[in-house]
Amino acid sequence: MRAAQIQWAVLAEHSCGKLDYWEIGKCFLPPDGYSSVLCVQESDFNGVISIMLNCLHFQTCLSSACLSPPPPDNQCPLEKAIQYQSKGPSDRSRYTSHSPLEDFKC
Repeated sequence: MRAAQIQWAVLAEHSCGKLDYWEIGKCFLPPDGYSSVLCVQESDFNGVISIMLNCLHFQTCLSSACLSPPPPDNQCPLEKAIQYQSKGPSDRSRYTSHSPLEDFKC
């Protein structure tokens, strides 16, 4: 779910000229659905993971286990987390005894 490029269009107009870390972080989110989100606390799981996947600087702060194999490989643990979370509840219910996220040790 990596963004093809930095998404400058999601920045709020009022953010130009001042340093707002969340507005900068929103550049690493998918282009739709996040322009009205004012802070990370209002974001969702996919938004936070998208920043981790798309911002190269943020990746230097993560354990190498989170990025092995490196994104955009579908076997990357962060990519797997987004894939699992984006499935509907009926798709996730087939993991009755073991969730793939239980192995997520970043």
